[in-house]
Amino acid sequence: MDLWQIYVLQLVLSIIVIFAVVGIGNSKPENLGYVFLGILTLKVMVNYFVIRPLIKSEADQDFFKYNFLAVFFLFMIFDVYVTYRILNQTYSPKKN
Repeated sequence: MDLWQIYVLQLVLSIIVIFAVVGIGNSKPENLGYVFLGILTLKVMVNYFVIRPLIKSEADQDFFKYNFLAVFFLFMIFDVYVTYRILNQTYSPKKN
């Protein structure tokens, strides 16, 4: 797996997370936190299965491992920020 493929994978997973969070935020906002945690767990599992062959390899791939970790956390922060914004829109006090 190349570095650009990691970016594409994380982008696709983040787009799925965003669509799911927006959809649930509009239909059932009281369950948004649970849905986000479930989707986040699935995202971590997908990332683990993608990086597992590299972790088990004996080759010196530290550069790739650290870049994968950095990209993973970068997109994770973005997912958390989007969910935070949707939660604030859902539960913000409405002025009459």
